[in-house]
Amino acid sequence: MSILIISRDWTIQNVVEQVGMACGYPSLVASTVQEAERKLAELGHERFTLIVIDSNILGDGGADLQLQVRYLLQTWPGRYPRLPIVFLGSALQKYAILAAHPALVSFVTTPFSPHDLMQTIQPLLPPGDPPPSMPPNPPGSPGQSPSSCFMCGPPPGASPPCGL
Repeated sequence: MSILIISRDWTIQNVVEQVGMACGYPSLVASTVQEAERKLAELGHERFTLIVIDSNILGDGGADLQLQVRYLLQTWPGRYPRLPIVFLGSALQKYAILAAHPALVSFVTTPFSPHDLMQTIQPLLPPGDPPPSMPPNPPGSPGQSPSSCFMCGPPPGASPPCGL
């Protein structure tokens, strides 16, 4: 089981990946809704436990954002049952998304701390033991080692950046 992150922002991707790994769930990234739909179809939506969407890929908070959110919230629950969605974005985006469908929306307002994100996604993850962690990244590959993971603990001699 994995978390699907839909974002073009490397910082958002990294924070969500780190929080997901701290909860025991690896992540897969898509940079558009269409790419995410392809991955869900190719890999099977059952492989995923949660979708985190950076609202910036949908729009700035106007009618475009509301249309795209309505599309997602009307079609995805039927296509991908029991797959919760968490949106990340500004207060203006939150207002537009909540106006589209307030009952179905989990939202984390930016800027957020890793702790804020974890508080939102942890209740949405399946109960019980999380799946085993993915193997560490091979040398030279992108990603961080557990020793530099802000949720796992700072490197020796450093203080934790988020106070967790």
